[in-house]
Amino acid sequence: MQVWYGKPKRGGNIDAVDTEARDDLSALETARLTGVDKSTVVRWLQENKIAGWRTPGGHWRVPRTEVARLLNSKD
Repeated sequence: MQVWYGKPKRGGNIDAVDTEARDDLSALETARLTGVDKSTVVRWLQENKIAGWRTPGGHWRVPRTEVARLLNSKD
């Protein structure tokens, strides 16, 4: 699966991330897949409602298994 993000560059291209190549997703990728805002995902992470961790650069990462759990709980 590819998740699109960012503003179009001069050539009109938008960057895509192949999310299947990684075991974890960013907060933004998680938000887009689950249909909520990124701030909601970050709040869930800060309140320990979902599992995740911060990178050395301070970015949130969410395990793919946690995203699958969220998607399954919506059904």
